[in-house]
Amino acid sequence: MSEKITFTILQSGFITNWDSKGETAYSLKSIADFWEDFTAHFDYYYCHSSKTDCCKLEDQTHILLEKFSTSNHYAVKGVISELSDGTATFEGTVYQTTEKQYNANELIEFIVNEIRNPIVGLIATSDLFINYGKDLQLDKDEYFQLSRNYATGMSEFVDQILYLIKLDSSEAHEDLHPVCVKSVLESLIDSNQQLLIENDLTIQNHVHNHLICNGSEELIKLAYKQVFLNSILYGNQNRTISLKPFQSDNQQGLVITDYGFGIQPEHADRIFERFYRVKNKGIKTNMDGVGLGLCLVKSISRKLNGKIKICSKPQLGTQFTLTFPKVKQGELSIY
Repeated sequence: MSEKITFTILQSGFITNWDSKGETAYSLKSIADFWEDFTAHFDYYYCHSSKTDCCKLEDQTHILLEKFSTSNHYAVKGVISELSDGTATFEGTVYQTTEKQYNANELIEFIVNEIRNPIVGLIATSDLFINYGKDLQLDKDEYFQLSRNYATGMSEFVDQILYLIKLDSSEAHEDLHPVCVKSVLESLIDSNQQLLIENDLTIQNHVHNHLICNGSEELIKLAYKQVFLNSILYGNQNRTISLKPFQSDNQQGLVITDYGFGIQPEHADRIFERFYRVKNKGIKTNMDGVGLGLCLVKSISRKLNGKIKICSKPQLGTQFTLTFPKVKQGELSIY
């Protein structure tokens, strides 16, 4: 089921032709204020613009917004155009979206295949070293590194599956407490230092000590880890990754800009689907994804009442904003 939606936003903050039901007053100062408020009602916001800075309201910006609930979620998808007279129009569709549901057999088959692949790699590497190691003068350190890569990939995949099962459970409850985002970020940078060096990446870290979120440190770190790894892997070598703080009235967190490959618009409404993978020939790494990273980010965001905003343009990069609720006043005594 889908429903067409068209409206015009005037400079005065009035919306006209909302769903063809006439003019509705909206007491905001500008189009930008309206758009910020409108998108605030959604948990996931993606935009792709024909302009260099796709995070501003500009001509012909493709928008996808999704609202998640316990049982289902719906999306608004369309194009917003800013007109020369200072007004803007939005034309698109409101529709309910459903992710592919896997039955038990399909899920088991997928998991078994994903675990089987690195096991086959381990066996093949071991056989090569055992049978031909001396003759070919194979490097023992290289063998152990390859074996470790396969084992690490298996371990991370199993961890992701276990986290998703836990997050999907309605009985799972997290103990919420203040989390220092800068500490989480510094830990991620330290643990991925080798990967950053190998890809000749520079980190611009503008995050300060006062960026404190309310949530589970384990889950917040896991969510930022997935986004941070994507920013490393989905781009060329020798570039900069920018990390900046973001704050709104009741949320705060990180803006991660990767200046990488960007996300094609046709993938925008599927990147959070479980097991959905976007293949990019530019990626040269042993850390091939299994399509669970961003699905995990979405699940964590929903669990902790966070917000996700993605702005992307192919060949220019992706800006990923992930925020969580602010700590209420009086709860920061430990800091």
